[in-house]
Amino acid sequence: MVLSLERLGRHPEAADLAKRFQAVAESRQGSNEPLSNARAHYLRGLIAGYNGNPAKDRELVSQAVKIELDYIAPRFELRSDTIDPAGH
Repeated sequence: MVLSLERLGRHPEAADLAKRFQAVAESRQGSNEPLSNARAHYLRGLIAGYNGNPAKDRELVSQAVKIELDYIAPRFELRSDTIDPAGH
């Protein structure tokens, strides 16, 4: 959704939404439930990538995979099997 807003030229809204997603991810990180914790890391990684920090993106997405081995989305992200809607 953040990238969709960016592509529509709605940059302030995209930045605000990214901050909200970051707050949600941070509130769920450290959860006793592995999948919830993995999702928090994955979301934080995607936000790091959006904010121009690919090294942090990869680190957090890798942590998501380590936390929950069956969580497929971050595995695809690490393999670059996803479509990059930002065109990077």
